[in-house]
Amino acid sequence: MTSSGYWHSVLGQRVSRRRALVTTGVAGVGAAFLAACGGGSSGDSANKGDKSGLLTQATDTSKTAKHGGTLKLYVTTDIPSWAPNQAFTVINQGPGAIQGRLVETIPGRLEPTARDVGPGVAESWEWSPDKTQLTLKIRNDVKFHPIAPVNGRVLDIDDVLFSWDRLRTAGTIRSSYANEVSPNAPILSVTAPDSRTVVFKIKEPLVYLLAMLAHVTALTMQPKEMESQYDPRSKAIGAGPFYLSDYTPSVGMTLKGHKDYYGKGGPYLDQVDLPILPEYASALAQLKAGALHTYTVKPDDVVKVKRDTPALSLYQSDISALGNQSIFGWQGDSPFHDERVRQAYSMLMDREALLEVTKNVSAFESEGLPIDTRWNTNLQCNFDGWWLDPKGKDFGPNAKYFVHNVAEAKKLLAAAGHANGLEVISSHITTGEYGTDFPKWVEVVEGMMAEGGFRFKKNIVQYANEFIPKYRDAKGNFEGMSYKSGPTPPANDAVAYLEFFNYSKGGPAFYGYDAAGKGDNSGDSKIDDLIVRARGEVDTAKRKALVADVQRYLGGKQYNVRWAGGASAFTVAWPAVKNFEVFRGSVPPLYFLEYWLDQNEAPFKKA
Repeated sequence: MTSSGYWHSVLGQRVSRRRALVTTGVAGVGAAFLAACGGGSSGDSANKGDKSGLLTQATDTSKTAKHGGTLKLYVTTDIPSWAPNQAFTVINQGPGAIQGRLVETIPGRLEPTARDVGPGVAESWEWSPDKTQLTLKIRNDVKFHPIAPVNGRVLDIDDVLFSWDRLRTAGTIRSSYANEVSPNAPILSVTAPDSRTVVFKIKEPLVYLLAMLAHVTALTMQPKEMESQYDPRSKAIGAGPFYLSDYTPSVGMTLKGHKDYYGKGGPYLDQVDLPILPEYASALAQLKAGALHTYTVKPDDVVKVKRDTPALSLYQSDISALGNQSIFGWQGDSPFHDERVRQAYSMLMDREALLEVTKNVSAFESEGLPIDTRWNTNLQCNFDGWWLDPKGKDFGPNAKYFVHNVAEAKKLLAAAGHANGLEVISSHITTGEYGTDFPKWVEVVEGMMAEGGFRFKKNIVQYANEFIPKYRDAKGNFEGMSYKSGPTPPANDAVAYLEFFNYSKGGPAFYGYDAAGKGDNSGDSKIDDLIVRARGEVDTAKRKALVADVQRYLGGKQYNVRWAGGASAFTVAWPAVKNFEVFRGSVPPLYFLEYWLDQNEAPFKKA
């Protein structure tokens, strides 16, 4: 199908009810609409709206949990390297359970995580009065995995210092942590005044430092033996709840439960098998046959999979937000220096139609499944408690730039000198690094922009050596525009997220804009001021107010345009997997730890 043909097929899929609601404008939208479109919670009460009879209610069964069994999961590709502190997504998803951290993100129980931080290897901590020194006390019962050369020995303070040294010298995102690497990074020094104490000194107050220490690939705890006694690229050792017992390239890996894992004496599971399954259809067949206990099924297929295999349990999960975004180039006489062009671009994005394409919203509704939808601001819409709803009354006048309105977009373009439209270079990848559907989604977005007069001159680029340095991480120093997802901020925190992309003194993830339109990457002083204030604001309510102000202001400037938003996700698992979708929104160790297997349920026991 041609690009034009694919876009026209999407036009035919639009849902009249949602389009009618959206085009009524933000003002006057009632509470019922806000509830239907994401104004409410996506937590445990979501299943109450189920009219399909297909959903299983997530239930905390921890009180009856039993030890033992092998969980059948999967990964999609080989591990390029087991070296820690590297941003390999495949390690984060499954084998991420190998590593331990000083602190951990606390998962939500039957609700989205609040992104709070709790104990890990560090059992407690305290701040200095001026908030520039963080002192953590290390547990005395943390043991490394039962693998040579460490053989389950107790973690000590030298391991903590070695782990920091490893991050600051070899970590992928070390420039976000170590001040000696980047003058804008917060951590000046890490010292150990005694055998159980580690002290972080930072250049200025930073409210999300603890969240940085909980990052999945940053300051993971590594044994000092790594320096000389084994190659971390081919051997993984950590202090997490599972350890790597076997890995065969192109085949898969096996994790064993770490029985001496601190906190609760190890996970319930004895083992986790993770075969490498790059083909979607093959993995789906294995799920249906019970050879996998859960699998990430595409939104278009998940209901069919449930109907084809009724014994599978279908769960409603939290909001799944699109991470893709349109980014603008600032080189030369860029049309995007004019905020009216950027505002028009945002108004041409039919967010509800894009959610149809990516999240299968109407199909779920037609089945009677309850589903919330939200629109991204400059902050992704799954930051519960921090995200400001652009369809809500509190967003203010800049909310209009999120509403799909072709006529108003054309007026803005005409006022900016583009009454007959404009030609723009579109540089992007067509390979699968952002998922197999990403090229189609680009077609959809560009089809929306064409309605207002954008004409795209294609420049297809290679991912690693061209797209990453010349577009994704180039701070807008290119012509035309591009599309990206990521990179990942150094902390799972709303302020860190906004700062990572919008602070002019930040790293390569900064969008590169400047308020005067000179193309000098100098940023916007108002945004810089709001972010600096939020970084040091210890009062949560005041910090949330600053985050809301950033979202309102950027809603008018539209220095980048995040795609659409998000919608409730639906996942499937065999009934034997207990505590599934109970502990949510954390990195793998804190929810794998709570899974257990009931041998009296399918697929172990047939109906």
